[in-house]
Amino acid sequence: MADLKVRFYKCNSDKRKVGKSLEPKGDAFTVYTMGDMSETDPIFLFDNYNTLGEWRDINYLYFENLER
Repeated sequence: MADLKVRFYKCNSDKRKVGKSLEPKGDAFTVYTMGDMSETDPIFLFDNYNTLGEWRDINYLYFENLER
């Protein structure tokens, strides 16, 4: 398993817009990958979440380690 730093965001911009506006949601934290991870089919575990309701606004994430 690899440790990845991830930051979550809410993107309110139209999907056709190039320069999107992102609203940070919470602090960056570490996720742990499960098995072989690919950019198109990632699988990871979260070890520090609070409630499901907090995740409903998130529609964008950024991996700091991968710069993507």
